[in-house]
Amino acid sequence: MEPEKRTFPKIVCICGSTKFKEGFLEANAKLTMASIIVVTVGQFGHSDGVEHSRKQKAKLDVLHLHKIDVADEILVVNEDGYIGESTEREIAYAESLGMKVRYMYQSSDGKYVKKPDMFLYITQ
Repeated sequence: MEPEKRTFPKIVCICGSTKFKEGFLEANAKLTMASIIVVTVGQFGHSDGVEHSRKQKAKLDVLHLHKIDVADEILVVNEDGYIGESTEREIAYAESLGMKVRYMYQSSDGKYVKKPDMFLYITQ
């Protein structure tokens, strides 16, 4: 008799600049309450003023790519349309794996606004 295969909820990796701590926290809370497994940053270096050496930053960047590896898709916290170098690399990596990439904010008349239906997709 074969063991029953377990099914898991969707896994989303949150990406973006750590200067947008509130966006990360909001996304994490809403996704978690929708029974989504969330993988994200371990600390908010930019917003909390945590300094990292180049070596530490490089290790954290690689670790985040591994977090993307275990996800089904990524959600980019792109407040004000900002996407930094590390986030660009993470988006390209996720796309190279054939992953869906979603963005928390969309451009509207030259301003970035939070997508009103951003968290509705999670039930699909």
